[in-house]
Amino acid sequence: MKTVTYDFAREHFEDVIKMADIQDDGIVIVKNKRKYVLVDKDILDSATETLELLKDRELLSSLKHAKEEIDKGESFTFQDIFSEKI
Repeated sequence: MKTVTYDFAREHFEDVIKMADIQDDGIVIVKNKRKYVLVDKDILDSATETLELLKDRELLSSLKHAKEEIDKGESFTFQDIFSEKI
């Protein structure tokens, strides 16, 4: 994550926005020893959604169970389910 000062961000705001577009993890802007992050909204939305999913213990348990079934070979392929049998 790239870090810039508040003064730099203010004076070069358009460049800082372009940098935030390129950097997937955003730009840290430091003002009075406090840190703020400028990040693309789509990336923020994606991270927020991921955090919400990680809070869902039932979903995580279901995913863990499904992975264990796959690892044991207890799963079906798309073709197993949808291919026509003659």
